[in-house]
Amino acid sequence: MRRITTLLLLVGILLGINNPARAEAEVRVDVEVSHIFGQEITIQGKIETENQIQDLRVFIQSENDAIVTESIPFSEDGEISYTLDVTNQAIRAFSYLTIWFDVQLENDEIITTPALDTYYYDDNRFDWQSASAAEFTIHWYQPDNALGQKILNAANEGLQRIQNQIDVPRPQHVDIYAYSSAVDMQGTLAFSGQTAAWIAGHADPDLDLIVVSLPPGPDQTLEIRRQIPHELVHVLLYQKLGSGYQYLPRWLNEGLASTAELFPNPDYEILLSKAYERESLIPLDELCSSFPLDAASFQLSYAESYDFTWYLSQTYGKTKVDELIQTYADGRGCEQGIETALGTSLKKLNNDWRELKFGENMMLKALNIFAPWIFLAVIVLAAPVGWMVSGLSRKKARTSQSGSQP
Repeated sequence: MRRITTLLLLVGILLGINNPARAEAEVRVDVEVSHIFGQEITIQGKIETENQIQDLRVFIQSENDAIVTESIPFSEDGEISYTLDVTNQAIRAFSYLTIWFDVQLENDEIITTPALDTYYYDDNRFDWQSASAAEFTIHWYQPDNALGQKILNAANEGLQRIQNQIDVPRPQHVDIYAYSSAVDMQGTLAFSGQTAAWIAGHADPDLDLIVVSLPPGPDQTLEIRRQIPHELVHVLLYQKLGSGYQYLPRWLNEGLASTAELFPNPDYEILLSKAYERESLIPLDELCSSFPLDAASFQLSYAESYDFTWYLSQTYGKTKVDELIQTYADGRGCEQGIETALGTSLKKLNNDWRELKFGENMMLKALNIFAPWIFLAVIVLAAPVGWMVSGLSRKKARTSQSGSQP
């Protein structure tokens, strides 16, 4: 709970030298803000004015999100006790809330108070430990004092790997929250109005925020080395590109993040091989704006994005990949960005990747696909062609016989 006191002095505008008697209007805001994460935000305290309050409205805005506005009850002397039900409000976890009021006085004058000090809407269901070093602050609640250092090590090592692959700045600051289970983390995302299914980690780049699920056990270290660099790429790309970040194709955004992992997902090769055998690979142009929502296709989308982006980096090098990123950030479309930066088409690159990855001969595959139609065409055309040849032969024979007569 935090007490916030704001003193607002509104000085009346002098309408002329002959109207010096216009008095100051004063509003004093003295409130406490508290919350139960995912359930409610409570504001209690007092708003004092020299005039009677006729109506009172509160405004609550989470960073870069929509404003929640509510008319709130108040007593005759300005006491307020208001609770906002956030079970149906998409307020993101670990964001700063800006809160202010519109005070309508009995003379219908409306005074907008300055914003209170920002309020941190954290996930207070857990007792978080924290550790900071350089650009990173690590938060965790698992009873493991060494966990924070392991995460910090992965963040620093991942940062070095990322900067070797793409041109991004050192981060200004990044908060990393580590949950002890996927259920806990996905619950946080659900309360924030974000998709949670199948997700092990998540970044809110505009908040400089990463949340990950790191269950204790033998795989935890590998997951740290996979998830932390992956999510860090999203934050760094946003810090580099700003609003242009939104134009990155989904396959490129997730592909860059996946290639930065210090321990790549071992399932990707298996997924790709099986999908190729079943002829169920997803064309890259279908992964430009979003990934399929069913679990199998969702994972396959990540596998393809990872391998295709790795292919691009190995084929064209860091400079060209940086140029491709910037081209997309400038607003080029998914197909146009490839053509502008790399001088070829997404379809051709997709085919080239498949040929290199799976030894696929596209010309031979095309012939195999159309073989039944070619065979049918041969059968259909065989009779008339044979008839024509036979007719020509008979005509030639007659002509030959006619020419041999005396």
